Amino acid sequence: MWHNATLCGMAKNIRISDTLYALAAQESTLQHRSLAQQIEHWAKFGMTAERRGTITQRIDAIQAGIETTRRLDILDVQRGRHSADYTFFIPRAVARASKPLFRDDDP
Repeated sequence: MWHNATLCGMAKNIRISDTLYALAAQESTLQHRSLAQQIEHWAKFGMTAERRGTITQRIDAIQAGIETTRRLDILDVQRGRHSADYTFFIPRAVARASKPLFRDDDP
């Protein structure tokens, strides 16, 4: 019976990291997709990007990695693992303690 179920396209279970699960759950809500639809959506984009090797797509992949890191940072703040200052390139405390230096208009 199980063999027949897999032949007609029933879903299969896979293991993914808790982080990917949380990101997909968050994004699926924003995009009005089910969790499975969101992961399939990302997988299709990943397959396409992997098959294409142009520089533009490589840059797009880097930008996607940066976006993923940004979302993971936000998720860490929401879960209480880090403070909001953690997500800034220059922490607020450092920025507040710094003094700006102005140069003359002429170099």
